[in-house]
Amino acid sequence: MDGTVKDIRIQIPDAVLFAAGRLESFGYTAYLVGGCVRDAVMGTEPKDYDLCTSALPERMLEVFSDCRLVETGLKHGTVTLVKDGMNIEITTYRLDGAYRDGRHPEKVTFTDRISEDLKRRDFTINAMAYSPSQGLLDLFGGCDDIEKKTVRCVGRAEDRFSEDGLRILRALRFSSVLGFTPDEECSDAARRCAHMLGKISRERIFSEIRKTLEGKDADRILFRYGDVVAAALDPELEPDILSKGGLKFRKDTGKPEAVMRLATLLDGENPQYAKKIFSSLKPSRAESKLFSSFLEHRADAPVTEYGFLKLISRTDDSFAFDLIRYELMCGRLDAEDAAEREKTVQKIIREDMPRGLKDLQVTGSDLAGTGLEGRLIGDCLEHLLDLVMRKALPNSKDALMAEAARFTGPAEKAKNFGTCDSCEFYDDKWGDGVLECTKDLDEDELYRAFGDRESVCPYYKFYDEYKSVEKQN
Repeated sequence: MDGTVKDIRIQIPDAVLFAAGRLESFGYTAYLVGGCVRDAVMGTEPKDYDLCTSALPERMLEVFSDCRLVETGLKHGTVTLVKDGMNIEITTYRLDGAYRDGRHPEKVTFTDRISEDLKRRDFTINAMAYSPSQGLLDLFGGCDDIEKKTVRCVGRAEDRFSEDGLRILRALRFSSVLGFTPDEECSDAARRCAHMLGKISRERIFSEIRKTLEGKDADRILFRYGDVVAAALDPELEPDILSKGGLKFRKDTGKPEAVMRLATLLDGENPQYAKKIFSSLKPSRAESKLFSSFLEHRADAPVTEYGFLKLISRTDDSFAFDLIRYELMCGRLDAEDAAEREKTVQKIIREDMPRGLKDLQVTGSDLAGTGLEGRLIGDCLEHLLDLVMRKALPNSKDALMAEAARFTGPAEKAKNFGTCDSCEFYDDKWGDGVLECTKDLDEDELYRAFGDRESVCPYYKFYDEYKSVEKQN
């Protein structure tokens, strides 16, 4: 089959045209390959451009001897041309040897035929090549599959997935991001070969799942392939958790974010189990902190202005919005409640309400002049911030310094389960001094007294847990 379509023309940056033209001027063939051709055929501007050529690696060094060239992976036939601010990867046509580890070929063999190089690629939509002088080369029906929005393997799907298990997740990722659907053979082979996912590094699995979760069709792909994604995350994870969980994404109104969506999927799981799965994916420290924050605040999102100020003081402005989205997707907020809470956060930001120690009109150095030292300075700053956030004290240096002069240290915890630090701010309602509120008040009284969970002492955060301890005492 010829497969050459000459009536399709792709706009190519000058630097890429230069690279292809230079190779052809030395008697070699050169084609754009992979995602850049797929994106261009779909009418999307490619993010980067990869070339492949009949020139051997050592010949490429000669062809571009007057250019800046980086020997990216010379033994695998790849160099990177740096021109006009672009990094253009150029690779010699090659054949892959046998795959022994379920991920990489044991060896690669160079060839001078582009058709042989395209045969080894994963999907038809990624197995097209384009030459500025020759046109589009489509040996496996990639254009037709783009038209049909289908992900189809080059050759037998089971062979492709048995060679490299990561291709299973790539099929789902392309389907989610592009709005395509794996064909029947691809779908069946993905399930038969799901055991191959155990041979893939956790970092690569997270990379593909991240892109899948952030795709425009993530809910549809999870609904249909929750069993495959579950096998990638943890073989013990129930597939239905992901298949049904993906439907929650339909309530999401913001830009899709993988960490938030993964926390949403695992919302009903034991927090330690959910964290174990997530940490196994080798996320960044910031991602781990964000994931844990969702789980720690689930079913516990603030309602009041003070509650959000307290939350933001421990996290940041963006997390307040993220938590509202998370609770909305998990079904614990309806759209109306979510909108009201977003307005509260927007008001906090718009009015630039103090919500961090840096917002106070005093510093630790100021407090050192009052005789406070060591940890008491930090305790006092936290005390002052809490008063300001409650609007019990103006954020002026004079008022803050006057309160600091009266500060003797954080309230002493009472016997038994502990005392709410907040109680001292309700003297007019509950009497003088610090009350052992967790001992004397039931849950309803606590909520009437302190408004929301952020105001309740940390020892009382989970009522059932408190009751259990109370019985022991």
